Amino acid sequence: MSKDIVKQYQRAVTALQREKASLQKDLASAQATVASAEKRLAEIEEALRGSAKAAPAKRRGRPAGKRKAAKPAAK
Repeated sequence: MSKDIVKQYQRAVTALQREKASLQKDLASAQATVASAEKRLAEIEEALRGSAKAAPAKRRGRPAGKRKAAKPAAK
């Protein structure tokens, strides 16, 4: 084999190793993002299940009072 072919092979191997390292880094980042999203989704689902079980919230504002009966229509 000539020296040129060996150098080309070594360059190709080096380039592929760099690309592999870059892709592994991207994959690790994506997996971390997925794990974070799954955790947040689980928290949201738990909150939604918990809110269905909780007592209804009290109304704010003026307390409900007795409503006046409608006046009979004048004849």
